[in-house]
Amino acid sequence: MLLALGIESEFNPRTQVLVFDTQERHPSSQEKSAKRANQLVLNDQYQWYTAPFIDVQLSASDSKHNSSASAYVAVNQDLAHHQAQVIITDSNNDKRNGRFQLSRSLGELSEYQFGDLQGITGALLQTGGGGLGVQYGATHSSASKPLIIQGYAEPGSDVELYRNDVLFDLIRVKGNGQYRFRPIQIFNSNHSYHLMIQSPDGKRLRRTVMHQAQSGYEPGQWYTNLAAYTTKESILKKSRFNPQEKYLNPQLNYVVSTRDEINLGGEWLENTRHKDALWYLGWKRSGEPTDAKWNLKAGGRDQLFYDLKWLTPLSTTQALSLASQRGYGQFGKENINTLNYEHTLNSWQLSSTLGLSQINQSRYKSVDGYLSYQADSGSISTNFSQIRGDDAHEQQYAMIGSLFGNWGRARFNWNKSTGLFEQHSLALSYANQFDGYYGSLQLRRSFTLHRNTTSFTLSKTFDAVAVNASATYHESNGWQFGLSCSFSFYGPRPLSTLSSQSGRLSSSVKLRAFYDRNNNQRVDEQDQYLPGIAVMMNGSKVDTLTQPQAQTLLHLLANRPVTLELEHNEPDALYLQPQFGLIEADLHPGSQPIIDVPFHLQFEAEGMISLLKDSGALADLSGRVALQLTRETSGEQTTIYTEPDGFFFFDKLKQGKYRLEVSPHYLAQKALCCDPCQLSFTLDEHSEQLVILDDLTLYPTPSGHPKS
Repeated sequence: MLLALGIESEFNPRTQVLVFDTQERHPSSQEKSAKRANQLVLNDQYQWYTAPFIDVQLSASDSKHNSSASAYVAVNQDLAHHQAQVIITDSNNDKRNGRFQLSRSLGELSEYQFGDLQGITGALLQTGGGGLGVQYGATHSSASKPLIIQGYAEPGSDVELYRNDVLFDLIRVKGNGQYRFRPIQIFNSNHSYHLMIQSPDGKRLRRTVMHQAQSGYEPGQWYTNLAAYTTKESILKKSRFNPQEKYLNPQLNYVVSTRDEINLGGEWLENTRHKDALWYLGWKRSGEPTDAKWNLKAGGRDQLFYDLKWLTPLSTTQALSLASQRGYGQFGKENINTLNYEHTLNSWQLSSTLGLSQINQSRYKSVDGYLSYQADSGSISTNFSQIRGDDAHEQQYAMIGSLFGNWGRARFNWNKSTGLFEQHSLALSYANQFDGYYGSLQLRRSFTLHRNTTSFTLSKTFDAVAVNASATYHESNGWQFGLSCSFSFYGPRPLSTLSSQSGRLSSSVKLRAFYDRNNNQRVDEQDQYLPGIAVMMNGSKVDTLTQPQAQTLLHLLANRPVTLELEHNEPDALYLQPQFGLIEADLHPGSQPIIDVPFHLQFEAEGMISLLKDSGALADLSGRVALQLTRETSGEQTTIYTEPDGFFFFDKLKQGKYRLEVSPHYLAQKALCCDPCQLSFTLDEHSEQLVILDDLTLYPTPSGHPKS
């Protein structure tokens, strides 16, 4: 029969599966391939209050000279229609410290933050980096001063800084939970930077560092930036060595073209070293990687300050850039001029920089060289810098690299500096995961102090908690042993939601699935809540907290698109299906939107239509018959064509009254009559999932009778 219909089959002897190829001639095949599953796109939203995701790390260490205990707590939630982030660290060796910040995205191009700010860079005046204040404006950064990268992470974490996917610097987070890299001079606006944070239990988290990006606004549009803070006050952050500083920088921007922007702003800075205020005007030109680009800001009050960064490609692999700055920095009045050359060849990157600078009355010359190589399994980079001047003669050498594979991850970091600060050290480390454990070994040699330090860590991640043990041997202080545990939980139900998964970059969704009896797309009093809903993400079941009349989906990835798939496997109502089977969500950390998912009864109906000859014998239809199905309760109409043998099939039918009829146009065209010409049927809660309809019969129109 299949061969008669032209349907080919193929038997796979290995899998013992017989495959039929209908070539999408079945009516329902065409519909499914075109529509697939209905999707719901969930836009990000902020609420007055959501239950928080809380991360906790408790640690203690002991040696014959010192004992310490510390706690690290990170909280993410929605508060007053903002994303709230709270980080608190406490130890017996340092005072309580932390950070509180409220932030909110204003569309795709702008956002603002309030609270304990970090990484604030000035336009023409060099700032300390942050304090209690507010930052508003575009999500990109166009600051002219050095890039400041700092933040919080679990104590004991390794924070890797990458430039163009090549390991550039490395910091181990101490007990206060803070990290800060040395300020980075940005010569080439094409560079990209990102952080990779590896926690003590082996989890790796990537964070993008925004800098020197285009605003994204269209020509003719205005937009504003504002940064203001003071270090005199703070919500949670405390520091023993935090000089008082006040800073204000409003800036108005106008997009002239797709390549050009004009900036007008002012800066006010007051700290223990000086007090200054100025106005400035800026011009920024960007474009394709093959185009010349520059960023110029100039202004002042009593004297002229300026900052120029200019880059021109010499070829597809070479670029030349010039940076010239005159302003007020950390040590007084500065005038810094640098010329930078960069060459990229396949996996190699080479750059060299020459600099002439003057700080107050002292003059300096500088030379800097950088070489890196990137491979699929790792990278290596080396850097050399030298500064000569009236009161300084310093040299710095550095080499850092990483190598990874199925066997684990290895790193080395060599540093040597001479001059005002003498330092010479080498660090080697190896880490790997095996049989559910994560272990790392680090050897550090200080050539300056002629001492070695050896440390070993071993962690095990359970469902509810991750435990980490460490042992360190100092040649001067002897052994030091440490033990820490980290876990997260969801606010209202801490014990039942205890997990070793991090909630730091997690969001949640409150899902209310219900049987929509009257098809009005909202929860009514008579609608039944459906508890047996499984939700999948990336092939795995999502952690779920069951609540009255709802369930909360926990530990959804934030700040990136995720796809949730709804599955309903209730045995006594398999044909109760959701209105949409996929949810596309892109949420911020701590968010918890509420989604109502209406379920409807869905039915299938099938039947046969046949053609009789004048003699009453069956005849070949010689083609497909057009059938029209009308849902009388809503007026929806669906037209399908039968199979060549007369079989027809409808799926995804909702409850209601239906009328099925043969197309009058088809009957007139073929000179046919039908009996019956219409079928009426009703689908409700008492109907079977598959409804078998009565047969329809066609026969030639008798001579002398009008065509049907």
